[in-house]
Amino acid sequence: MTIFLVCILLAITLIYAVSRNASFGQKPTGARLKRITSSINFKNGSFQNPVPTQVMMPGNTFKILAKLFNSDPKRKPPGPIPVHKNTDWGIQPGLTYITWLGHSSYLLQVDGLNILVDPVFSTRVSPFNWIGSKRFPATENWALDDFPRIDIVLISHDHYDHLDHQFIKQLQYQHTQFYTFLGVGAHLESWGIPATQIHELDLWESVDIAHGFRLDTCPSRHFSGRSFSRNNTLWGSFILQTQHKKLFIGGDSGYSPIFKEMGDKYGSFDIAILECGQYSPYWPDIHMLPHETVQACKDLHANLLLPVHWGKYALGLHTWDEPAELVLAAAAEKDIHLVMPMQGQRFTVENPPLVHTWWREI
Repeated sequence: MTIFLVCILLAITLIYAVSRNASFGQKPTGARLKRITSSINFKNGSFQNPVPTQVMMPGNTFKILAKLFNSDPKRKPPGPIPVHKNTDWGIQPGLTYITWLGHSSYLLQVDGLNILVDPVFSTRVSPFNWIGSKRFPATENWALDDFPRIDIVLISHDHYDHLDHQFIKQLQYQHTQFYTFLGVGAHLESWGIPATQIHELDLWESVDIAHGFRLDTCPSRHFSGRSFSRNNTLWGSFILQTQHKKLFIGGDSGYSPIFKEMGDKYGSFDIAILECGQYSPYWPDIHMLPHETVQACKDLHANLLLPVHWGKYALGLHTWDEPAELVLAAAAEKDIHLVMPMQGQRFTVENPPLVHTWWREI
């Protein structure tokens, strides 16, 4: 009886903590929920992937927990990650600037527009500050003051390593426009972003986000959720077309024929920014292996590949630098032009730097 009461008390405490924690966001309601349930991508009470997908291979829960609790120390770097702190954000007309900020966060600058993608800078990717994957030593907790004026934020889905409650709150008085997928706006609005600045999109939608800038949405093979419920909000990737360039802004995704479909539909891309990290044989459907990242780039007919989703948090079971080494080898084999900047290092799509294997120097 005592054990039973303790379990009940712990459950009540957990439920109370969840209900009081703003990081969990809010579930869609009202007109937002009606739009979700009207989407052709919403079936049987949740959003669906375009191809059959398992979030985790069945029967492996205890194996994964055992590996996490007996973690390989090489999942984290042996020393501080080198980070370049940019202080000059000036641009030249006609050039497309990209600054990788670690994991899947980066800043796009083109023709006077500053676009942040999946900005996540908190110490932990978790609803709590005492548990969850912690960012690697010396990787930056970027603040709003570190950047130029942010005009637009793109959010691919609502997982904690792509949607940072604390940073979003810094933007609530900045008149920044948010473009994301169905349902995610409920989180943003609960954190103080005005509804007039939130633009929620379904898959295969197209919208003009500024003069000469068009944003298209397309599928990815993943899932969503910030609490106990799953797939109540949509996930996906973006295609950004400017006056000069076409960029594929990939969300988290397992490999699938979707990439070839998008490559055939939209033609060649000047750059593909694709996930390359946090993969595992235990969840092969929702994250790509590095050689699959390279193949996806080839399917998209992209001229340049920027691998992201690595280098800041240990969310997979591989060593921290394995994604970089494997994607480097796979790109060489497939003759894919690769760019591998340090975190905070800015480059232009028109003149990308040669690969410098900075991770080997740590």
